[in-house]
Amino acid sequence: MQFQSVKKWISLATVTSLFAFTFAYAASSWPASSSASNIGSGIAALYPTFEASGIAWHAGRNQMIVVGDEGQVVTMNKDGSAVTLWSFPGKDLEAVAVDPNTTEYVYLADEDGYIYKFSFSSGTIVQTWDVRAYIPEVGGKLGMESLTYMNGYFYAGSQSDGKISVFDLSGTSAVVKETLDYGLGNPQDLYYASETSVLYALGNGLLREIKNGAVSAEYSLLGSGQEGVTLLPGCPSSSTTIYITEDLGGAGVNVKTYTGYPITCPVAAEPTPEPTPDPTLWPASSSATNLGAGISAIYPSFEASGLVWNAGAGKFVVAGDNGQVAITDINGANAGVWTVGGDLEGVTYTGDASYVYLGNEDGYIYKFSMSSHSIVQTWDVRSFITISSGKGMEGLTYANGYFYAGSQSDGKISVLDLSGTSASLVETLNYNLGTLSDIFYSSEEDALYIVASGYLYTVKAGAITSTYAIPGSIQEGLTFIPGCPASTNTIYVTEDHGETGGVYFKSYASFPVNCETVVPVVVDPDSDGDGVAASLDCDDTDATVSSYTTFYKDNDKDTYGYEAASLCKASAPSGYVTNNLDFDDTKGIEIYGDKKDNDGDGTVDEVNYVSTNGYHPYYSRLDPSQSYSGYIKSYTGLNYGDYLVKYGDNSTYRYSAFDITSKTLSKVSPQSGTAYFKITSGSNSKIINAYTGL
Repeated sequence: MQFQSVKKWISLATVTSLFAFTFAYAASSWPASSSASNIGSGIAALYPTFEASGIAWHAGRNQMIVVGDEGQVVTMNKDGSAVTLWSFPGKDLEAVAVDPNTTEYVYLADEDGYIYKFSFSSGTIVQTWDVRAYIPEVGGKLGMESLTYMNGYFYAGSQSDGKISVFDLSGTSAVVKETLDYGLGNPQDLYYASETSVLYALGNGLLREIKNGAVSAEYSLLGSGQEGVTLLPGCPSSSTTIYITEDLGGAGVNVKTYTGYPITCPVAAEPTPEPTPDPTLWPASSSATNLGAGISAIYPSFEASGLVWNAGAGKFVVAGDNGQVAITDINGANAGVWTVGGDLEGVTYTGDASYVYLGNEDGYIYKFSMSSHSIVQTWDVRSFITISSGKGMEGLTYANGYFYAGSQSDGKISVLDLSGTSASLVETLNYNLGTLSDIFYSSEEDALYIVASGYLYTVKAGAITSTYAIPGSIQEGLTFIPGCPASTNTIYVTEDHGETGGVYFKSYASFPVNCETVVPVVVDPDSDGDGVAASLDCDDTDATVSSYTTFYKDNDKDTYGYEAASLCKASAPSGYVTNNLDFDDTKGIEIYGDKKDNDGDGTVDEVNYVSTNGYHPYYSRLDPSQSYSGYIKSYTGLNYGDYLVKYGDNSTYRYSAFDITSKTLSKVSPQSGTAYFKITSGSNSKIINAYTGL
């Protein structure tokens, strides 16, 4: 951890040099195409009043992420198709930042001074950082407007004073590393393109490129109301497509694309040539049988990578570079393919037929269910695996209670303990074998097989005992089916020939093996008898639990949770609940008639107000276009343009439709069986959402 900290500070010092500039630079005319394509129609179809703000390209997910001023998060393809939308009422989202080390999360900037960690799998905000002390909102409108990720830190720009705060969000609280002030004026968005090391600053109708401590280019933008900028990766080409969002205040959705935007790619160093394997050194059959036809028939662009035989299920499991998992029988037939996301490179099996474990090149290990075909647990191992220049974890195997993960970048193998919710490093092995592609442990031989640079190495008792050149090319996966006590076995090898090169899943007969007589040792007992081995059981002394369960802290004691915690418990402990329905866990809601002070303000059974109690954590999430039957018990008009709504849990909210002095009681009328109510007071009339009062 000490070396990681030093590296991070060096990275920060390097990045800070990007900002050593002044803006005495003459703006040039727009350098890309003069006509734009608007791809916002898909968003508009779901949310016509969407106010497009921040935007960022997520290379790991192959998706565009867009946020809206009224609390929406959108994912879509780069052409604007396949739109998915999540909504968080009450939030003013202005920017989105992508950490390239994860495909599960993105980071959202709220103008009010909060940064949120958003989970794609749960569709919820799982962590919040309060940065108001560093970026306050001024005048109710001028706050945090921009956010981007750069080499381990988050750079957030203030619309009020143009300053940029550099945050470390690795802990539960934000730590500001530096505040930068370089006369940005009104920074509507920031975007850092790692492939060209350019920071793009959008604001005041200008787009500035910052590189090597100076403004290298400044362009006048086309259109108006620009609030977000991002680029598609373009190297080694000299141009790419740039995306600009425009906030039209709800009058339309503009996500514009301009082609031909110029970029300058770094000159790549000449790669060190890999050794050419000599097929004559291969000890098994020289001819192979390709078992990839079944996978290819379902997913022709499948890029075969990691490979393992699940003995309990009697199935091969093959991992694909584009996030697919393929399962076939022993002959490669009866194939199925499921997409789970990420850049999958390794796969291993522990002996439990229900699961296999997947290695993501970005530094994550996933527990994959063979029945639900989904990821059920994740370990972040980026601290232990060397990831550099797009090369990360490439091999994964299991041996005697531990997981062995190999890095393609430096060839080192990290031995990991995954028995808890967090991974821990046991030791690091280094056999200096070059570009590592896969590792496989044969328990019947007590041998570790390593694929590297086209060769197959056998390691026994910590030493390399044999080296073979593997036939074919671009070998990425290796496994055996148990075959002892025979002296030869069939070896299975996958080759990754890219999306258009075909699916190669080869078998070679007559590979020599050296079976050992091994006295079985119980290394993974099941002490509590719940059917789960100790290494995979969060408490092997309690048969009522075997895996960590997510509970949610209920700080305001309103029975709605907010902050997630993984606990080894059969039921929710005191202070926790099983839901995460609370928008604001600092404000409880009062329940009428229970004779309790639910919101802790010293008064029992009083009426709730949004200003003091927040929106109702459950009912405010409901769709008002549906019938309110069972959700709203009663409603009553009050004077001064106010009205009451009593919900199904006996909580009562007082809302104000009009700011008037009339003591005449408002009239409340539901609209056609929906939860949209019409509020009338004299000549004043308004349609509202009865769940939020808006």
